[in-house]
Amino acid sequence: MTWRKLRNGSCPATACQMGRPLRHVPYPYAPFEVTIRTIMGMRLLKPSPEVNEIIVGVFARALALYKVRLHELIAFNTHLQYIVGVRDAEALARFMAFVHGNLAKEMGRIFGWRGHLWSRRGRPIPIVDDEALEQRIRYIYKHGVKEGFVTSPLEWPGVASVKARVSGEPLVGYWFNRTAESQARRQGKHFGKYDFATRYELELCPAPCWQHLSEEQYRAKVVSIVKDIEDEAAEAARDGDRFAGLETLAAQDPLEIRPTLKRSPAPLCHASTKESRDQYRKDYYCFAEAFYAAADALVEGILDVVFPEGCFPRPRPFVMPIESLAPS
Repeated sequence: MTWRKLRNGSCPATACQMGRPLRHVPYPYAPFEVTIRTIMGMRLLKPSPEVNEIIVGVFARALALYKVRLHELIAFNTHLQYIVGVRDAEALARFMAFVHGNLAKEMGRIFGWRGHLWSRRGRPIPIVDDEALEQRIRYIYKHGVKEGFVTSPLEWPGVASVKARVSGEPLVGYWFNRTAESQARRQGKHFGKYDFATRYELELCPAPCWQHLSEEQYRAKVVSIVKDIEDEAAEAARDGDRFAGLETLAAQDPLEIRPTLKRSPAPLCHASTKESRDQYRKDYYCFAEAFYAAADALVEGILDVVFPEGCFPRPRPFVMPIESLAPS
């Protein structure tokens, strides 16, 4: 589907609802919220010490390799959600591919699952203003409480950046060099679990909306949000809502296929006001129009076409063989 067809046959918003919208980073280190869910709602990220240390290790390894800033992270049993600041679309793509690909292999190894781990590609959604960013941080902190397992974000047994923010203690994990392990295994060598592992402390960068705060003020801000969530949970409990507790979580089968979950279309961006949402939509449409115009020209054989900065250009068209060299 080209941009020309969109202009002639439908409204530009259709471009934003396609399965793979264009990666558009409006400015360096713009914050994005990324969500990716397990296949068929299975609990293939079910918290445990082994799962937690691998998730932290994979994220920390990815941060060491790519120019990405990690602001917040939550690993729920059925999905992964995090907020990152990315230099450009390439860094975002490489970071996501590394994290999601390596976690798929590691979780399959732990739970004995040989199929796909993720239901579909992770979806990065830009966060275009500070108020919206604060709202998304609060949403990430509420996991575990919102799903009815615990009454405080600090009680969630899985990987959660909020615990590191409040305590000041870094999240610690391990990156396991499976290639080195495989080579040692082929050579008949015996090795321990951590002999080919690298210990990492996960580095959390301040969210742009609060980067002006001191370390103490930042922690106080997070503690205040946690207190609000705990108060909401206490009020819900008084109104009759029940929280399942960690025993119920521990008893769940990670390979159980859950009923179809309700899903709503992903928004083009997270914004707190109509004005900021409209401005981002306008910028995105200009970017998309330039991209699809260049893609159309490339299909028509104009090989020196210029794509807009910060995008992944379409591949060059197939080169037809010379008929004189074709078999008769």
